Amino acid sequence: MSFRTGDTVRHEPTGEEWVVAFAEEDRGLSPCGWPETLANIEDCTLIKRATDKERHDLLVQMSKMSIEDIRGRYARRKLGLWK
Repeated sequence: MSFRTGDTVRHEPTGEEWVVAFAEEDRGLSPCGWPETLANIEDCTLIKRATDKERHDLLVQMSKMSIEDIRGRYARRKLGLWK
């Protein structure tokens, strides 16, 4: 199962529900919110799939984040704003 930006997942070790900022096999899954973190993709279970519009809107919102935040850099790359 691959997760996309905007999907809602359950992080099994903590029991928390997270909105996915990004999920990449080589880096892991990063949720929205604070603190910025990375989790093992295998530790997450899909609760709700985001629509294409929800995904795009969240990418636009994340693209405005600080240059230091990996989620903002991911969003700018996905939107083609940064190579």
